[in-house]
Amino acid sequence: MIYTDTISVEPRQGSSAYGPKFGAAVTYQARVEQVQRRVTNAQGEEVVASLLALVEPKASIHAGDRVTHNGARYEVVSAEPLRCWKSVHHVEAFLIGAV
Repeated sequence: MIYTDTISVEPRQGSSAYGPKFGAAVTYQARVEQVQRRVTNAQGEEVVASLLALVEPKASIHAGDRVTHNGARYEVVSAEPLRCWKSVHHVEAFLIGAV
C-alpha cells in the first residue's frame, strides 16, 4: 500500500471535568480518503464517517482517539487492524467530523 498522507493521533486517556483528556500526539503514515459511510460507534449508535484512514501497521489507534489531518481534527469512530495471513497489513480507521 502506498501511504500518501500523514496523520497525528492523540490517544484518549480518559475524561476530566472539562471534557476528554488526550495524550501526546504520534504521527503515522496513512492514506486518507473521503467517504460517506454509516458506522457504529462505541455507544452502539450509527453515525456517518467522513474520512477513512488506512494507517501503517505499527499504528496504535483506537475508537475515541483524536486525529489531526490537514489542520482539521477528527474523532476515531472505529479502528480495526486488517490482517494478511498472520501479520497486520494496515489499520482501517473511520473518522467523524471535526471535534
